[in-house]
Amino acid sequence: MSTPESASPDNFTGASIGPYHVEEVIGVSQWGHIYRAVQTSIGRTVALKILTPDIAALPGKIEHFLEESRAAAQLSHAHIAGVYEAGRAGDTYFCAMEHLDGPPLQEFLTAVGEDGTAQVDEHHLLQLISHIARGLDFLWQKQVPHPAPVTDNILLNSEGVAKLRNIELLEDRKSTRLNSSHTVISYAVFCLKK
Repeated sequence: MSTPESASPDNFTGASIGPYHVEEVIGVSQWGHIYRAVQTSIGRTVALKILTPDIAALPGKIEHFLEESRAAAQLSHAHIAGVYEAGRAGDTYFCAMEHLDGPPLQEFLTAVGEDGTAQVDEHHLLQLISHIARGLDFLWQKQVPHPAPVTDNILLNSEGVAKLRNIELLEDRKSTRLNSSHTVISYAVFCLKK
């Protein structure tokens, strides 16, 4: 089993990062790749966000990464992916998050059947909009500054519940409420009409 020191700077697949064994890339964030990994001590599958070495070398980025991870770990809500821990293994900084085994919202909304019609019905779409709105409202109530969510950072779990993941904090404390709700709901309605 490889270690952070022997892994590629841009690909940690197959590496051991602290208590986690990295399996494959499942996404990307402003900090680098997000991997599916297993917490070997208890067999829990997680989404592991790893700070890439080139970003870590920039002034203040390690502190910002850890601060953002710790702040996200304080958010507990049914429609926000949980954060388990943030830490360091050797020279590698990571954040372990809840793994969501469903598709990204964009992929789900744009999926079509053999007859070319959308696979999501209006009832389920309204449920998803409600899930997203509840997650965003929780962030606004907690006064957590964040950029407008994109559909790649809204995932479904195996039960079809939508959750916001990869919450990135803004240094600008101004509210993003109008832009955030408009972005998600407009996109969902647009996909339904296609």
